[in-house]
Amino acid sequence: MVKKQLIKAALCFATALAYHSAACAQLALNPTNIGVGIQQRQFTQNALNAYLNNDYTHDETEHMMGMYAGFNINVQQRFLIEADADFVTKATKGIGTWKLGAGFIPFSNGSISIPITAGVINYDASTNKDDAIYGKSESAGYIKTGISAMVAPRWMMDLTVQYEALDSSKTSIGIENTFDAGFSLLGVPMFGDLHPTVGLSWADRNAREINIRVGAKYTFN
Repeated sequence: MVKKQLIKAALCFATALAYHSAACAQLALNPTNIGVGIQQRQFTQNALNAYLNNDYTHDETEHMMGMYAGFNINVQQRFLIEADADFVTKATKGIGTWKLGAGFIPFSNGSISIPITAGVINYDASTNKDDAIYGKSESAGYIKTGISAMVAPRWMMDLTVQYEALDSSKTSIGIENTFDAGFSLLGVPMFGDLHPTVGLSWADRNAREINIRVGAKYTFN
């Protein structure tokens, strides 16, 4: 009797945790969303130089940790508004960034889209090294394009290329993976609009930079 009850309870629990087909359709290309997370940025030898008045030198790779937040607004599956702000810091140095842009989607077939955006980006960096103060704030225009694709029913990938017209220009290549972790528990959808994200980008200014982001997006489909 007890064994039958345990089997019945196990079956009920497994059924309650089953992934329903409706939850698999939560991901969409270029969704309106709000994203937040943590990031780790790696600056190879003298990569910080361009951010700090070209006077700051470092012979070894430096690592900084920080956070990011941003949003994207999709207007009628054709026009985009985007904003992003982040910071990374370590001890007495740090770099803050924000950008605001808009654009459009010239091609989309439901599985692949090609968004194009442009706007303004700003860097604000400061540090205190050997009792000497270095600081720099700079703004410039940027343009970004790429491909968004549904790799699998629960996996969307964004591949982007961004060019920033700073005094010392910067080109970045990024990959962001967005996953659908939604399921139904006792018939109640769970985490249907909250999606884990993992991103990796490479940038080249006067030296290589690598940025890793781990966070989540809340989408408004």
